[in-house]
Amino acid sequence: MKCAVGSSCRPFKYKEIGAGTADYEVVGSKNLLIDFLLFDLHYICFEDFKHQNVVDAIAFNLLENQLIEVTVASILGIGGVIRCVRGEVGGVTSQL
Repeated sequence: MKCAVGSSCRPFKYKEIGAGTADYEVVGSKNLLIDFLLFDLHYICFEDFKHQNVVDAIAFNLLENQLIEVTVASILGIGGVIRCVRGEVGGVTSQL
């Protein structure tokens, strides 16, 4: 999985079980821990932090002023925006 500037990173993959049957369901099949290192922060704003937080997607966009904008889209709980000069993936670890 690659998470580049201008793209979205979805660290959760799904699989279908029982397709075509009454027991059909879509379940999580892979869960990843991704360490993002963000340098020279210019702006940070988070909202709706709860005791449980489910992130749907993380999007990276390069702004006109050359800052990287990291947007955290939430299913439940925390969401927000970070703007920084530089970012990199510090590590990726499978959790399942």
